[in-house]
This record gives sequence, structure tokens and C-alpha cells, in this order.
Amino acid sequence: MNTNRSRQIFSTSLAQARLTVSHAAGDHPKHLPLISRSFEFDRLLSEYASAQSDAFFIVIEGEVGVGKTRLAEEFLAHAFVLGAITISARAYQGENTLSYGPPSAGLHAAINLPTHSNWLANVPEELLSELTRLLPELVNQRQIAHSIPPLEDAGAQSRFFEASHRFILVLTRGPVPGVQFIDDLQWVDIATADLLIYLVSRSIGRPMLIQGTWRGEEVPPNQSFRQLLAEVQRARRGAIISLACFNRAKVKQLLSSLEDFEFTETLGDRLFQETEGLPYFILEYPASLPQPGLSPIIGDWPIPGSVQELLRFSLSQVSDMEMQILSTTAVIGRSFGFDTLREDSGQGEDEAIQSLEGLLSRSLITEIKEMGGDGELIYDFNHEKLRSLVYEQISLACRRLLHRRIANARVNRPRSQAGPTNLSAQIAFHYFQAGLRALRLGITNLLEIKPAQSMPILPHQAISKLLLISDTRTKLIFAKPSGIYKPCLANILPP
Repeated sequence: MNTNRSRQIFSTSLAQARLTVSHAAGDHPKHLPLISRSFEFDRLLSEYASAQSDAFFIVIEGEVGVGKTRLAEEFLAHAFVLGAITISARAYQGENTLSYGPPSAGLHAAINLPTHSNWLANVPEELLSELTRLLPELVNQRQIAHSIPPLEDAGAQSRFFEASHRFILVLTRGPVPGVQFIDDLQWVDIATADLLIYLVSRSIGRPMLIQGTWRGEEVPPNQSFRQLLAEVQRARRGAIISLACFNRAKVKQLLSSLEDFEFTETLGDRLFQETEGLPYFILEYPASLPQPGLSPIIGDWPIPGSVQELLRFSLSQVSDMEMQILSTTAVIGRSFGFDTLREDSGQGEDEAIQSLEGLLSRSLITEIKEMGGDGELIYDFNHEKLRSLVYEQISLACRRLLHRRIANARVNRPRSQAGPTNLSAQIAFHYFQAGLRALRLGITNLLEIKPAQSMPILPHQAISKLLLISDTRTKLIFAKPSGIYKPCLANILPP
């Protein structure tokens, strides 16, 4: 079947295939409409057409919650309607010491489907003994003598890989190329990775699509899958599809398509602000909105429990040093520079760099292209909700300590390093969050700044916070000197 003809078949079958999605994905009842991924889905169909003559390796890449598995399952449902035989498996974190876990689970599920009731009749006898490594039940079903040599023996692994390759080709034989899918490739064991590399490399001239998903931040550049993908891309037998968060327009388009959801432009703006366009968050937030009749716009929204679980899962992988950096940055706020972070966290330069690199590799924080006024690199949390969760997990005593440390560091910073004009407002905020005693000490520190070191006038809102918890007498005591503060104080103190 030529490529153009294949694409015509896919196009004419598209409408019919969409009707089967709800059945094919029955284990995942909470799904967003695939409205904003049409470009990526069409590309999957196009690459599938390329698998008519040679095996094609394609990876869907993106951060957790961005919809990698959702897109892959949608494609598998369409491929099924087109007549494809599919083998699906998933790798799990913490199981990378179990050899051949995903292919064994995927093949076991495939051979037990009703459509494969007579699969044994199509498998050559010489392959079955090798396949018992993946499917031990074959020993009983065909009374095979379980006497295969260990994989450490010379040539044993090659025979096993070739037998697995031929078996998969037999199992997925059909009117269109079969599809093998492994979710979360970043967690597969070394043995599975070697087998998958063998299948991709040795399937030239064999119609097959090998598809996977991974979190790009957890797959190092020198990892074997990266190298394999680079090789097959050069040979035009591979591709990578990167998924990004939705922009404001796509979030509104998606929300307006949901059933039982009263969409408004204002609500769409607020949901975009809360979710930052991450599809999983968009799915979970509507269920946590206030009941009808209550305003969903005013005040802070609590983070849904399912979103918290996802964020905590991401945080569970960080080291103690990295968590110290995350806690400090959560107290600083969303954007922060490296020098500021190192100073506030109390870590040495090498330790701070090591922790920062680890957090960047996990996409918990991101590097902003812009630099500060003094050329300092600026970083930010990947999601505001992640910062909020980290901040909430810090004990009150530790929070106050960090706030006071951050405020003191900024008070003592030389004028040449004072940074943005709202630095005084930051100092006021951190002293306020540090508690009453630190607040009073902070006011004293601010009023005793020497003229050569004096900073811009405290904004009206900042001074309001500084004086909010003090009575009138305390206000008058601390509001004595420095004419630079009198205009602001006149706007705050009662006549």
C-alpha cells in the first residue's frame, strides 16, 4: 500500500474512528476533548503512513500532565478502527530492576484478547521456547521443555531478541501496520530498552509503528533512547512530537466544549491563570469550583486534591538539598536570580548549582531567557501551584526564619546591588511575613539606613502592611525620622 493511498484511507476513516474513542478508552472516563491537539494528532497519522514500508519509531514528549498518554490512546483507538493490531504496555517508576516487565505485560495482555484465540497456531515451534522468557505460561500450554540456556551464554540474547522480534511481527500482522506502545519510556529497565532498540533497528522493510511517551526532562541526552531516536530521525524512520501547555485561547476553546460546564470569558481567564494551560489541571479544576450561585472569581482557589497528588509525586523525587532550594525559592516568590538564591538559601555556590541543575532537569523550575539588570540569570517555578504547594508544606517556624533571612539580606545589600525599584516593598513584605518581632526590627533597620545606602521610598501598600499590626502608639514611635518617609506616612496615619 503506497503512502498516498494510506493517507486517503486514514482520512476517510477519521470520522468513523472518532466514534470508537469512548469505548477504546473506557478505563479513563475523565477525558478532555482532543480539540487543541489536532495538529499533533494529524502528524501521528502522517507518520503512521510512513510505517507502511519500514518500522517507524515515534516519541511523544512533554511534562507530567500535559496529555502525552491521552494523545497516544486516541491514536491507538483510531489505529484499531483502521484494522491495526496493537500491543500496549506501561513502565512504572521503581520497577526498573525488573527485566522485561513492560513487554512481558503487553504481550500477555495481547495474547489473551478474543481476537488472538488461535495465536499459538501461527507461531513457529522454534520460537516458543525462547518466548517462555516473556510468557512463562507457554510451558504449560504447549508442554514445552523449559530448558532454555541463560541469557549470559554466548549468542543467547541475540536468539531471544530475534525470537521476540519475529513473534511480535506474527502477532501484529494485519491489513495495516501493527502498533507497539510503551508509556513512560523514561522508567523502562535496561533489558527492555535493549530489546526495544533491537526491534527498531532490525525492522527495516517491516511494516510496524513503535510508539512511546516520555518526560523529556528525565531522559538524559546520552541515554540510549535519545541516541536511537537521533539515528532513526537521520534515516527518516523516526520523529518526536513535543507537547506544550495550552495558551489562553485554547484553554477557553476547550472549556467551552465541555458538557455540564457553564463557560464564561471571565471564568476562562481565571482558569487559565490557575492552571497555566496544563491539560490535567484544566480537567481537574472545574470539579472543584464553588457551587452555582457563588462567585468563582473572588478570592483564592484551593488546589484540587488530585492536582496536589500529582505535584507531590513530582516533589517526591527531589533530594534534601534540592528541597532546601525549593523551599527558599518558594518563600522568595516566583522569579529569582542565582546569586539571590545562593545568598538566601545559605548553600555554597557548588551546592546551589548542583541543586539547581537537578531541579532544572526535572522541569520543576525553568530558566528564563531574560537576565536581571546586573546580568544575573533569572529562574522561575514551572507552575505557580507547585510553588504554592511547596510553601504550604514548610512549617511556620521555618517560613518565618526564611522570610526574616531574606529581608535581612536585602536590607544589608549595597546600593549598587539594590536591584529593582520595588526592593523596599519586598523587604516590607518579608518582614511582615516573618512575624511581629521581626516586623518591628525590620522597621528599625529601614529607618536607620544611611543616606548613602537609602533605597527608594516605600510604596503606600508596603508601609500599610508594615504598620498593619501595630497600634497607633507603635506607629508614632517608629514613624519618627527621615523626611523621605513622611509623605507616605501622611497618607496612612489617621489625621
